[in-house]
Amino acid sequence: MQVQDIMTTRVITASPGTTVPELTRLLLENRISGVPVVDEQERLVGIVGEDELIRQLTDVDSPKRSWWQSLIAPPEEQAERYHRSHGQNAA
Repeated sequence: MQVQDIMTTRVITASPGTTVPELTRLLLENRISGVPVVDEQERLVGIVGEDELIRQLTDVDSPKRSWWQSLIAPPEEQAERYHRSHGQNAA
């Protein structure tokens, strides 16, 4: 088996502003499990995979913190956790 046997030759990309529903539709319609996110100059800025979309919807990988852990967690970590679970687009 070679890469060409399982990979598509037409690269499908998303922009940072692509919404979560649009990302979901893009993956489903093209029968792919992930999509590169590119900026206006078509430089890679990230990748969104189906696992991230599922995780966002189900919140499975986000163990609930006790109230005191939330108090001592760095603000950057709290912001990152919130963004990952509530993000509305590919960015």
